[in-house]
Amino acid sequence: MDGADSFSASDFLTPTNHLGRYMTTRAYGNQSGAPKYLRGAGSLGGYEADPWHTGIKDSNRGVVPASFADMIQLGGSLKTKARRATSAEKLLMGDLAGKNNLSSMVHMSRRNMMRAPCMLEMSLRFPYSLGSWDTNHPTFWLMQDQPASGFDGLELDCEGFAPAFQFNVNRWVNGSQVQNGNPGNTQTVSQTDYRTYSFEVKQNAGVWTAYLYEEGVLVGSTPCSGGSFTFDPTRPFYIMITSHILQSGITQSVWDAAGDAGATIDCDWWRAWGSGTFRKPLKPDVLLKADFNTAFSFDLDTPQAVFGSDVSSDVIAMIPNEDNSPAQPWVRALLPAAIVRSGNNISGTVSDQPGRFISSRSATPSAGDGCIPQAITLCIGPRVVPTQIQYTVGQAFTFDLYQAVDCGDLHMGKIISTSGWPAWATVDIANGLVTGMPTDTGNTTVTISGTNAVGQSVTASVALQKYVAPTYDYMSWDGPLWIDASDTATITQSGGVVTGVANKRSGSVDMVKAGAANITLVANAQNGKSVLRFAANTAGSPARLQPASANSPIDTMQQGNDKPYVKISVYKPTDGNTGFIDGWSDTVPSADCQQIALIRRSASASSIRRSTTTSVTNDVSWGSGQATGVLFIVVESHTGTTLTVFDSSLTKVVNNVAQDANTFNSELTYYIGAAETGGATDPTFAPTVCAMDYCENILTSAKTDAELQQCISDLATKWGKTLT
Repeated sequence: MDGADSFSASDFLTPTNHLGRYMTTRAYGNQSGAPKYLRGAGSLGGYEADPWHTGIKDSNRGVVPASFADMIQLGGSLKTKARRATSAEKLLMGDLAGKNNLSSMVHMSRRNMMRAPCMLEMSLRFPYSLGSWDTNHPTFWLMQDQPASGFDGLELDCEGFAPAFQFNVNRWVNGSQVQNGNPGNTQTVSQTDYRTYSFEVKQNAGVWTAYLYEEGVLVGSTPCSGGSFTFDPTRPFYIMITSHILQSGITQSVWDAAGDAGATIDCDWWRAWGSGTFRKPLKPDVLLKADFNTAFSFDLDTPQAVFGSDVSSDVIAMIPNEDNSPAQPWVRALLPAAIVRSGNNISGTVSDQPGRFISSRSATPSAGDGCIPQAITLCIGPRVVPTQIQYTVGQAFTFDLYQAVDCGDLHMGKIISTSGWPAWATVDIANGLVTGMPTDTGNTTVTISGTNAVGQSVTASVALQKYVAPTYDYMSWDGPLWIDASDTATITQSGGVVTGVANKRSGSVDMVKAGAANITLVANAQNGKSVLRFAANTAGSPARLQPASANSPIDTMQQGNDKPYVKISVYKPTDGNTGFIDGWSDTVPSADCQQIALIRRSASASSIRRSTTTSVTNDVSWGSGQATGVLFIVVESHTGTTLTVFDSSLTKVVNNVAQDANTFNSELTYYIGAAETGGATDPTFAPTVCAMDYCENILTSAKTDAELQQCISDLATKWGKTLT
């Protein structure tokens, strides 16, 4: 009925070929529980790349890395490949950079649909042979369509489990696997010879059954229904072919560079057989265009006009493809809520993301029918993202003009223009940046325009406003310490490393860096403001900030008998091992540790530790953990004998709980970033593994609850924190 024995770049959907039939893809279906990513790169062990990809969400700014070209090599045959990613490639994976491998995946639901009874087969070979299942996992999948995004239905897999292909059956209901099985394994795969692998779905004694053949020899069979899954034979199948890494986090030991051998699956040809009618569209593929966040309505041809006079109905279904394409919903339906089909009309408003909405139109009205779908591509025009831009007089200004014009996955060849900038601004269109040293030009308006890969344009007027720092009550409090990473004028650096932070309390002692590891100033890291980034240093002494002079008022605040204090810390942990955020501590000769520290845990209770020996921790704890990558505003209000805590909320998590300790010695020193620890201290948090973005720190005298709550609200506004 259908097939292909030659493959070229023109057959593929690419950033410039919008009607391609074969799709490379990083996302192909929804899992249960609405994960952050569609099933694909986000859930498998490798990151899917191809010769047209510019990094996750265009992280390489419109430029395709040359090394990605080896993921799918087109020389008549189709090659999908997996290999270890280089360090440079991992930088283009965004928050999927924890994946160590590059993979490739080809999706064919815009090329062929077959309704059971049917047979779909491929001629395959494996030049690398097969490694273990977690380092080399080439697969030939047969997936049920309609809805393609639903991840409901029957999935038949030939999966590489050394040294053979394993026939695996996965039955899905609402995105969750309800039953699987392994009906059999092939012979050892060949590195040199192509072999034919065939899936067949047909009835056997009235029971729908799936079969796998190798070179015409039965490998195994299984009923299509199982568990809570009931096979629907009216839904057609499509092919996927991929070479990916099965397990997340697995690191391949070879293939470190682009062009190395890798784990490759070669496809010489594919073909499809059915017992019914095979249809090809009588009308050309459809390319539609609509503006972002603007209502559209398009009339389409009738099913009869597209597939023949005997066809009274057909199916239009979305195909998940890219993270930066529009209307990528966590729904299990033919189309997302933003796009509605009524008869032969589709209408809606797409307001989440510009780019290409990929779909296919198919008709398989009777058992055994097949078709080449009609490709329908809806291009949503670009948007200008910012509604206002701020500058600060006397502070270096950088504005990312390239990212300001969002084209989604229609970014290739993006054209940007802008006007109206003041004289202090330098516009670099080639690199998509505006830079300068601002003088006071007040508030004005600039114009930003952009055009995407299919010629859709947008123009917007954006307010350029002078930043005026707000005044908060806590700024005038008393107390020995207030440091603020957003005030870059207070930060001293040497060779890119922070060496000191000026104390914003008049006449007070500054903080200086101690320890071997780096502390860096990172711009625009939190709500457009800079932060102090503490990196873990497991190989040496921890990075800390401490008073520039010994026994300063910052230190003596806690030396001697228990004393009242208020300590406010604004920080974001950057891994799971950020132990001692800040506090006073000292290691005495007996290896006992005296400390008053905020201890952060990612999976168990956080606490305030107030102790004079390691054997008596005297913790007051709360909560079930502080997640990595989340900003926290923690207030400790201590009377000297009782403790109250607010944690990113206006409601207390600890309310006037007893916490006392013996007299602290005169060596107690205030540290941000770690603590001095004795030999028997908590092994969970070695002082060398502190990793966090530190924003602001305040030490002051006793304050009322109302004053503290106002401070929390002000800090939340300043640093972009939603209070719980």
